[in-house]
Amino acid sequence: MKIKSVTPVGTKTVHDLTVEGVAHYIDDKGTVHHNSGIVYSASIILNLNKAKLKDSEGNQSGIIVTAKPEKNRFSIPHTVKFHISYNHGMNPYVGLEDYVIREDSWEKYGAGRGKFITDKEYAKLSAEDKKKAYAHPLDPKLFFVFNAAGRNMCSKQSVTPIPLKELFTEKVFTKETLEAIDADVRKEFAYSGYSDISDNVDSLLKEDLGKQE
Repeated sequence: MKIKSVTPVGTKTVHDLTVEGVAHYIDDKGTVHHNSGIVYSASIILNLNKAKLKDSEGNQSGIIVTAKPEKNRFSIPHTVKFHISYNHGMNPYVGLEDYVIREDSWEKYGAGRGKFITDKEYAKLSAEDKKKAYAHPLDPKLFFVFNAAGRNMCSKQSVTPIPLKELFTEKVFTKETLEAIDADVRKEFAYSGYSDISDNVDSLLKEDLGKQE
């Protein structure tokens, strides 16, 4: 870039006026308000980033969306990820996997990573290992044993192991498991003032939009 000419403009006096009770250009915290009303009036602001979702052969089959909240009046902000497949749309279970791969997930949520063993195999376990094995509610001769590196998922709603590739399906996330997880999800995301965040969000959003209008 070349400078074609320089013209002296001298100096001018600038007055900074502060009027009580009126929104100012810069507030006491140094935040600039000019042309940023949408930031302050919005109830939820999310930054979305995407990455490639690949299938077992390495081909792109969709996108992985990372949602990072910059502002959220209705729930405690946490960064979450979800998958959108080109063929199947959004998977509703992505993001819940952390709840069912814990050592205590079988007791808490009715699903866990590991394997089933028979009553004969259970009888051969040491006294300490027997404490870590749980009888299946549908078959008293079948026991669940947690394994963080296991190839299967197990559910209290089925006596058949579920391949790990089917983790994000209703086979693992049954109605009973989702209801059990829901209580902990509410504790993690809901503000203490909202006793039932799922029932309140719609009404709060409508109320907030009404004020903006």
